[in-house]
Amino acid sequence: MEEGPGVVNRGVRVVTIDVRLTETAKQSTDFIRVKPGSDGYLALGVARHLVEKGYVDREFIARYTQGFEELVKHLEGYTLDRVEEVTGVPKRRVAEFAEELATSKPFAILIGYGLQRRFGGGEVVRSIALLPALLGMHRGFFYSNASGLSINLAAVDGSALWSARRVVSMEKVSEEVYRGGYKLVYIHLHNPAATLPNAARLVEGLRRDDVFVVVHETHWSDTAKLADVVLPAPTFYEKLDAVFSYSHSVVYLNKPAIDPLGEALGEYQLMCEIAKRVASKSYAELCPDPYELLKLAFGEEVFRGLVEEGAVELEPPPRDVYQTPSGKIEFYSSLALEEGLPPLPTPPEGDRASEGELILITSAHSHYIHTQFEDVYGPIHSELHISPQDAEQLGIKTGDLAEVCNERGSVLLRVRVDPGLVRGVPRHSLALNGKRISVLMDDGVDVYGGAVLNSTRVKVRRVQNKLPESPTQHPRQNLSTTPLS
Repeated sequence: MEEGPGVVNRGVRVVTIDVRLTETAKQSTDFIRVKPGSDGYLALGVARHLVEKGYVDREFIARYTQGFEELVKHLEGYTLDRVEEVTGVPKRRVAEFAEELATSKPFAILIGYGLQRRFGGGEVVRSIALLPALLGMHRGFFYSNASGLSINLAAVDGSALWSARRVVSMEKVSEEVYRGGYKLVYIHLHNPAATLPNAARLVEGLRRDDVFVVVHETHWSDTAKLADVVLPAPTFYEKLDAVFSYSHSVVYLNKPAIDPLGEALGEYQLMCEIAKRVASKSYAELCPDPYELLKLAFGEEVFRGLVEEGAVELEPPPRDVYQTPSGKIEFYSSLALEEGLPPLPTPPEGDRASEGELILITSAHSHYIHTQFEDVYGPIHSELHISPQDAEQLGIKTGDLAEVCNERGSVLLRVRVDPGLVRGVPRHSLALNGKRISVLMDDGVDVYGGAVLNSTRVKVRRVQNKLPESPTQHPRQNLSTTPLS
């Protein structure tokens, strides 16, 4: 959207719905600001208006969906007046947006991952996902195509070789390690000391004398600095891999440009070397040539295309096939009912903070993926973005030093007053006192098993503490370890 004529200049109408004025929102045709966590209410208000005004495609609904009549009754509670009260979006704008959808087919609804990372996030996503079906579209809602690609992931991710005896939610790993739930922690492709919620507990746990920590890494990450042993990993320049995306259907063969530097071993090679030393011979034999694994994962035809062309676009599944018990789009989900969940989308009214608290949101940075690329662009800027209304109430201004805290910890951040933010919802980055903001993040789990990072509640106050020195940045080339052999 930022380069060339952009989709907006080519006649495509783009509407962004968010709690803050993002760069995408600035490039959009229109921007609808909502209260945090209230997106599901907005979606059901739109759905009710579509039903009431006769915009729904009843022929499509009868043929390809299940539970429409139950949904219609369920929508009675989502009046435009109530939706305006909950979301902060004027009821006139809710109705206009519903009618824009109805008269703009085909359309696409794209949601970011952060939308569901809150209490009730699963219900929010369900509520939004039903809108295209009401208007007679097989597709139109996009979250991720990871489960919609014709790839035999079990052949390459190891899940075909084992069954989990104990599963711990990623959000609860910090607490589990802190309590001594593991005697050995092996970490690869991840920087949990910087990114897991309630990270201070994880850091304390990894420092326990009775926990042995092995980290397989390309950089001196926050987590690598806590390891007993660091095993050097190759970058993508140095290893064979097959790369597919959550957002499109093209798979690429990543061939190494150079041999691995130093003692670096790729993830697969390292696992196989360990297996040869600790597992039975029969298990060690389950480490075939990587090309054979790719053939199992993609099939002969796609594999041949990858080897010969380097990239292949995978065939999409039939548009009218759905991975539900009924094989249809389920407004009313019997599977949800069996799991003790609401059979119809029932989103929360939104995140609410107590007196003196704010809802802290996390958001992506244009130059970074979590903590990646700090070696390229430098440390993530230590800023707390806050609305003008909150800044005035707290007596702080741009450039001030603020302490952001809750029962899990505290961090220091420079304040930037941001008119693009809704009141009561600051956003953040790396802290100035050497801590990652993840020490504050809520480690609760939504009923669907997801993280609730964007339901984190904090207090903010202006401070005049002297800032600590910046932590040392370790170059990758200093990584070393004892050879495996």
